[in-house]
Amino acid sequence: MAFPKGRGDLMELQFCTLTKWMLVGAACACLGAAMDARAEDDLDLTCSGNSYKKDGPFPTPETFSLKIAGTNSVTIGPAGSDKQDAAKILANNEIQLKFKTGKFVGEYFRFTGDLFLIHPDSRLTRLTCKPS
Repeated sequence: MAFPKGRGDLMELQFCTLTKWMLVGAACACLGAAMDARAEDDLDLTCSGNSYKKDGPFPTPETFSLKIAGTNSVTIGPAGSDKQDAAKILANNEIQLKFKTGKFVGEYFRFTGDLFLIHPDSRLTRLTCKPS
């Protein structure tokens, strides 16, 4: 590329800097689109673990089915049951999905696959989820 005499080095440096920033911007846009596509994937999970009572000496084994459809729909219920409860989404980001049913408040952590269900009777259910 030809630049005016005496100003070539400065203009070439500015052009290279501009080009680098355009490439960085394009890479960020692609990464953001990829993250959005990943967040909208449908998940069908089987979650198993234990339920703990405040005064209970021993945990109770539990297994739940968790279905996440895109960013707007969550259903959860006992594994193998036809009765799944629709949940209201309270928060949804790349780390955590927080939802509420009539029976509990749930928090699913995307990076670890952990699901916590907090019941009104002070019971806590801690589960690990895997694809069904």
